[in-house]
Amino acid sequence: MLLPAVTGLPVWFWPAGDCPPPAVPARRIAVVAIPSAFRALARHPRWTASFEQLTFLHGAAELPPEARRFEADPRAVLIELLGSTETGSVAHRTGWNPAGPWTLLDDVAFAAPRTGAEGPLTVTGPRLAALPDGSRPDRHEMDDVVRRLGDRLFLRLGRRAQLVRVNGVRHDLGAIAARLRAALPGADVACVRVPGPAGPPHREAYDVLVAGGGPLTADGVRAAARGLGAEPRLVRLVERIPRDAVGKPLPARLAPPEPE
Repeated sequence: MLLPAVTGLPVWFWPAGDCPPPAVPARRIAVVAIPSAFRALARHPRWTASFEQLTFLHGAAELPPEARRFEADPRAVLIELLGSTETGSVAHRTGWNPAGPWTLLDDVAFAAPRTGAEGPLTVTGPRLAALPDGSRPDRHEMDDVVRRLGDRLFLRLGRRAQLVRVNGVRHDLGAIAARLRAALPGADVACVRVPGPAGPPHREAYDVLVAGGGPLTADGVRAAARGLGAEPRLVRLVERIPRDAVGKPLPARLAPPEPE
């Protein structure tokens, strides 16, 4: 509803599920996509091949393996936006490099961390959401951990709730899940952070949940994860992974059992 109201451009809505793609007469289109949209597009290659240009507008979630089929397509452009409910969009980047830098939007500025340092992305700007008492905050600390490169640029290391340190190396569970999905065709994968053992030396850990993907074994999934440099505590083969409307795993329903 907002896109046609703001831009004056025609918009087609493609419902989730097995609905066929809409009949779009335009030759240059922008796809406002959540991760599951790329899986839908992969089922209709003739439809995507009919356009002269495809611009994908996507959030900061890990791209599914199906998105990579467009990486080498000269017609396809990827624009990613980073933000939160409290801040709106704060940064953008263009291109298919998952490790590429982000650029702050024109009306957003860093409040922390300092240049060259790592820490939570803290921003200031005129679009910060009001506090419960109606007052306007002067800054907001986001859940994203970044390394600041300069006045406008930063590298995003992941979300605090999704970062684990295994054998002294920090890993982003979202990136591990995306790489495992690429290594296990047809499988749905989620990585769940779990508390490490108490006391020194403190170690963080994570579990892997896998649904579908053909004849898989827990040992085979563990070996694939080990090849990514971060072996999980536990591998669980499940019937399905509960997800919300935009495809994010539901943490409250992924509570892992204690290992035997």
